[in-house]
Amino acid sequence: MSKILLIISIVLGFWYLLVEIRDMISSYKAYFEISWNYLDLSAIISAIVTSIAWLINGSVPIGALTFTTLLLELKFINILDSSCYDSEYCRQSCSFSII
Repeated sequence: MSKILLIISIVLGFWYLLVEIRDMISSYKAYFEISWNYLDLSAIISAIVTSIAWLINGSVPIGALTFTTLLLELKFINILDSSCYDSEYCRQSCSFSII
C-alpha cells in the first residue's frame, strides 16, 4: 500500500513540476522575481526526490523527511496567506488557524 502512495506522490509531484515549468516559461523574468517561486520549486523537487529515494531504498533519513516537510509546510502557509490577501479578517483567521 505504501508503494502505491509513493508512486502517486511521485506522479503528482511531476505533474505539479510541469505546471511550475509552464508558469516559468510563460513569464520567465517575472517568475524569478518572486522569491516564493524558489520555495515552490524546492518543495516540489524535494518531495519528488524523497519519494523516489524512499521507493527505491525502502527508507529515507529523518533529515530528508524533516527538510521536505518543512518546505511543504512553508508552501502551505504561503498558499493560505495569498488566498486571504484581500481581507484583514481572513488574514487574522488564517493566521490563527496556522497557530
